[in-house]
Amino acid sequence: MRYNCKTNRNELGKIAAKFIAFDKIYSIEQLGNGNVNDTFKITPIDRNLSPFVLQRINGYVFKQPKDIINNTLTLIEHLSNKLSRENSLVHGRAWQVPLLLQTLEGNSFWHENNDDIWRASSFITSSYSIDNIDNQSQALEAGAGLAIFHKLVYDLPIDTLIPTIKSFHVTPVYYKNYVHIRSISNNKLCTSAEWCSNFIEARSSIISILQNAIDSGELSERAIHGDPKINNFMFDDRSNKAVSLIDLDTIMAGLLHYDISDCLRSCCNPAGEEEEDLSKVYFDLCTFSTFLRGYLEIGRDFLSSNDIKYLFDSIRLMPLELGIRFFTDYLNGNQYFKVSSENQNLIRAMVQFKLTESIEQQELAIRNCIEEMR
Repeated sequence: MRYNCKTNRNELGKIAAKFIAFDKIYSIEQLGNGNVNDTFKITPIDRNLSPFVLQRINGYVFKQPKDIINNTLTLIEHLSNKLSRENSLVHGRAWQVPLLLQTLEGNSFWHENNDDIWRASSFITSSYSIDNIDNQSQALEAGAGLAIFHKLVYDLPIDTLIPTIKSFHVTPVYYKNYVHIRSISNNKLCTSAEWCSNFIEARSSIISILQNAIDSGELSERAIHGDPKINNFMFDDRSNKAVSLIDLDTIMAGLLHYDISDCLRSCCNPAGEEEEDLSKVYFDLCTFSTFLRGYLEIGRDFLSSNDIKYLFDSIRLMPLELGIRFFTDYLNGNQYFKVSSENQNLIRAMVQFKLTESIEQQELAIRNCIEEMR
């Protein structure tokens, strides 16, 4: 079972010192609530040294850390060159790109004695992140920020990116893995787990809808972020506009639908991923509409009619997919996602399935909203 990171302040200080030479740390602040990696903001006591981000990369999930580094360097070079030539792409924002820091020995990461990899990057200055959408301005900016990122990577050749997670967002693969784990599990399912199993099987017919569209040529893969949940957006302290999209481990080839729908999954559930009271979980149609408007104001030109055609299907599929992943991990002993209790991944799965259910109940309204903004 993978429990949450227990690395203490002294240990973090020693790891941070692999990247920056300093005497003392002023503060260590945990950033975000990621289910895979652990991320910290390190502020040296020496004011001549800038704060930076220290991140533990989960070696169980990312088998080839050098591939992550190579993808990140490819992306940084592409973004930096593009921003220097075409500043109009960011629509008046001071868009920032997190830069990788080398260790004092000149390496791009530090390998701990176990499977864990540590890397450091520049901190996005004069900015803040959020865990939940608090107002519609944030929803609008999240949509705009994702569209800007897609516009910046639109011409990044996908053959220059290495798949860092095998079959990432290929829902039929996750479903097949679930079926396998379910078949070899000898434990009797509790009532909640039985509900999850029935929920998945009732929707088995839609599992392959996006993959079939790729295979038939209706949809094409492009460079995507891969994990644009709301706390990976950085907002400017003064203007409150989105100015960066961080956590670039999953930059690879995929459908724009994966990014758009995964971001909506994160933004449009006010209760969050860990809510135990499932009556509070729902898909917020107002936030969805505002986000989509923000995205399309910038990104309408690079969405084809087929992209629009499959948008609702992807919005429904992404929480279902994540729910399957959470539930499979629960059945498999919680090896992939970090947990603080044995049933946490089961609760997370139920939240995603309730969100899927809410999306299905509002299908007509969601489709109408998409059509109105074409």
